[in-house]
Amino acid sequence: YRPGRWSEKALIEEHEFIKELAEEGFSVGEPLGLANKSTLLAFQGVYVAFFRKVVGRMPQEFTEKNLLEIGKRLAHLHSI
Repeated sequence: YRPGRWSEKALIEEHEFIKELAEEGFSVGEPLGLANKSTLLAFQGVYVAFFRKVVGRMPQEFTEKNLLEIGKRLAHLHSI
């Protein structure tokens, strides 16, 4: 993460939100847990997190059915 842009607390809140989304069935790239049981570490004044590679699709590849599903998922996301 860029230095000075996010606080440690804000980054941890974001990681917890991503975990909550995963628990709700969203396909998200969760930060990996570290040996210290955290998902965040500080290295030379810079916060660092590690994620598995996540593959996506280009928007022009979506069908009408896909777009309806995306709308439903966005509504669910908003409720969380």
